[in-house]
Amino acid sequence: MTDVPRPADTRTLHIVALVLTVLSAVAFFTLTGGVIDYLIMIACAGAAVLFSIRGVLRAGTLRWVVLAGGIVATLLLVTSLGLFVIRVTRVLSSDAPL
Repeated sequence: MTDVPRPADTRTLHIVALVLTVLSAVAFFTLTGGVIDYLIMIACAGAAVLFSIRGVLRAGTLRWVVLAGGIVATLLLVTSLGLFVIRVTRVLSSDAPL
């Protein structure tokens, strides 16, 4: 038996990557911006980036769409990490609420 994925498995992986990218974008634009909210954003975007990398490495009809979604998810991840660092710095340096 070979390790070549069936087309349905590849399509499912691509769709999961796209759904996770949309979920990370929704989380980024709807959550208010506390420390916990930024951790949720980081988790969603990180999962989207990991699935996008796996999806881009496999051939399929949605490969280029997953690549674009991976780029968007990476930008959301970097932005969420930066905002998280800023929020943690503000919380640790003052009496700001979590």
